[in-house]
Amino acid sequence: MRRECDCPTPHPHPNPRLPDDCVSCGFWINPEADWVSSDKTVAEFFGRLAEAAFPGEAPEGFESFRRQCEARERAGRGSFGFAYASRDNLAESVEELSDFVIYLLLDGLKHRRNGGGDEDLELALTGAMHAFRAYEATRHLAARRRGSP
Repeated sequence: MRRECDCPTPHPHPNPRLPDDCVSCGFWINPEADWVSSDKTVAEFFGRLAEAAFPGEAPEGFESFRRQCEARERAGRGSFGFAYASRDNLAESVEELSDFVIYLLLDGLKHRRNGGGDEDLELALTGAMHAFRAYEATRHLAARRRGSP
């Protein structure tokens, strides 16, 4: 059994013959580890999400959403590598949620500029409300990670 890399942020070797070796410590980065962002761990997460959120059958749009998330993760995997291992991902997600709500606001302003009104504001507000609920859950998760109940 090879010794596994335990660097805070593993750095895969640039030599294509050693892609699973960490250039920082020289030890093995196990591509099958349960902490590695991979097609397998991403699929597992979304499978668990579907089971928990939608007992029985997920709504029609969930699979499209899931495919988009999986594609975005896969596209970023090569660029960002293991940066997630040392980044405050929960703080980043809170920022992304805030950006999401601002995008909804800005879309409404753009719609007004183009002659529209607030006829579908309730949909934007529903999205913003769900973002707030996600924000609350993320803050709770961050508190738990710091040891709060």
